[in-house]
Amino acid sequence: MLNLNRASLLIASAAIAFGASAAGPTGAAGDFGAPVANSAAARAFTVKPATKYVNVTDGETVRFAVDGKEFSWHFSAWPGAQQIALDKLAPTGTVAGGVTVHVARNPLYYGN
Repeated sequence: MLNLNRASLLIASAAIAFGASAAGPTGAAGDFGAPVANSAAARAFTVKPATKYVNVTDGETVRFAVDGKEFSWHFSAWPGAQQIALDKLAPTGTVAGGVTVHVARNPLYYGN
């Protein structure tokens, strides 16, 4: 009887976990990856007042320099999540002035 209860609990837990992960993108920063240490970045952008957008590729780690502040982001976007305001990725207090990040699909993940 104990094994049956344990199996039921495991199945229910797996179903809940699957349901939570299958919810889909929400438009929040987490849909596009996560912040990382600046030393992890392979590429850097300096955001200037005239900058309107930057292009990155899914799977890329990028350092952004904005108004004397730096932060880095590893892009790991949901399929279909293609653009986000840089302000949403930047740490609190960093103003990116309307810059949009366009995230290209990585051919290593999705093919051509």
